Amino acid sequence: MLQLTRRDFLRYSSAAAACAAGMRTAGALSPPNIPLGFQAYEIIEDLNKDWEGTLRQMVSMGYTLIDMLAYNPYTMHPAKKLRADFTRAGLQCRVCHFLHGTWSDTMGMVLDYANALGARHSICGPRKQLATSDDWKAMADDLNRFGAAAKKEGQTIAYHNHEIEFVRTPQGDIPWDLLMAYTDPAIVRFQIDVGNLTFGGGDAIAYFRKYNDRYFSFHAKDFKPGKAAVPVGSGILDWQGIFKLARQAKVESCIAEVGAYGVRTLDGAPLEKAEFTILESYRRSARFLIDFKG
Repeated sequence: MLQLTRRDFLRYSSAAAACAAGMRTAGALSPPNIPLGFQAYEIIEDLNKDWEGTLRQMVSMGYTLIDMLAYNPYTMHPAKKLRADFTRAGLQCRVCHFLHGTWSDTMGMVLDYANALGARHSICGPRKQLATSDDWKAMADDLNRFGAAAKKEGQTIAYHNHEIEFVRTPQGDIPWDLLMAYTDPAIVRFQIDVGNLTFGGGDAIAYFRKYNDRYFSFHAKDFKPGKAAVPVGSGILDWQGIFKLARQAKVESCIAEVGAYGVRTLDGAPLEKAEFTILESYRRSARFLIDFKG
């Protein structure tokens, strides 16, 4: 089993709907008419209190996919047991996120774990040192190298953005553009997170359109200036335009995410805490995504 501490996770990845009673029918589809999932990190605290109950609760809201990450408490269980637990709850795992360090040090374990889990796409997190344009080009080289190995094992490697990919390097480049330019489209795919992108200063519509053929999935995360986190649909993002581009890209999953951006903006201004609990934010997000007409 892969064992990762919270400190490791943060170091690598930071540098890294309801009917009247509030329940949804399992199997619901998001507006692009694709399965609706949720990002696994935010529910860790709830899982630690009630593993099976929390998974069932997510399904009751309408989620059918879990966007998994190789991090405790998930990795405290063998991949095959996780797959069985997810299936029993009514969830499928198509994507699993791994830290860059695990790819570098234990690539074989990563691919074995992903395959045992039933995932189709293995996401590689960012390197520890990412500042200059050359750093980001090196990250692209890593993705190409890991992607070639993953393809041999039946996996597709992908990269998921945070906010740092849209902050210009000292050389004036946007890292996301560098990753797109220096990775092989035949073996490296991308999962665009429209909320993280916006928080980093990017234009979600422009970047969804610009690289429309490179995305296999997207994270539906909303953004509201001054707030640490809001449910999907209660921020400023243009969901009509996003869903239109998602259809054009033929993405295979829409993954809701409601985690906080932090306590401060990139400029250092404090952020107001989230108004709702994680589970309530996920419930409201599912209701919006499932009921959205566009």
